[in-house]
Amino acid sequence: SSVLARATGTQMTPIAFAALHAWKTKGFHTLSVGLARPSDLEEILEAAALYNDPKLASNVTGLLTAAKTRLHRIAVEKLGEEWMEQGLLNIPSCYREPTQGVAIGHILWLHNLVAAYGMIEVARDRYQSLESAKWNPKKSFEENIAAMESTNPGRALHDS
Repeated sequence: SSVLARATGTQMTPIAFAALHAWKTKGFHTLSVGLARPSDLEEILEAAALYNDPKLASNVTGLLTAAKTRLHRIAVEKLGEEWMEQGLLNIPSCYREPTQGVAIGHILWLHNLVAAYGMIEVARDRYQSLESAKWNPKKSFEENIAAMESTNPGRALHDS
């Protein structure tokens, strides 16, 4: 989204930000990247070059910190301080029986992406993966959970 692009700054794209954030602050060593267009690969290679350049190491940390600060500020402006601090606390997991497998936390996170950053396409794609999880009311909760995809567990709010 244009909001996300402005927030990450002029020196890196949102895809480069995501990769650098994962590598620098979360300690990831491997990323799985969906490539919608050839330039997406170029952005990951750009991020890898920034990550591996010792002369830019402190600059990258500064860029990430500034981008995270801008992203948080936008989210607080759009969603409110209280929601950002407590909105996702105590949300039951899709693995808890009362939810019937509905990924409530995931759906609320998608809401946050749309409301704060205008990431409608990303949210739609992620929600569609929840819609693919079929819930069979004739099966037990445990059987339904066992049949869910482990990489993106949970199901949509309503069966499609």
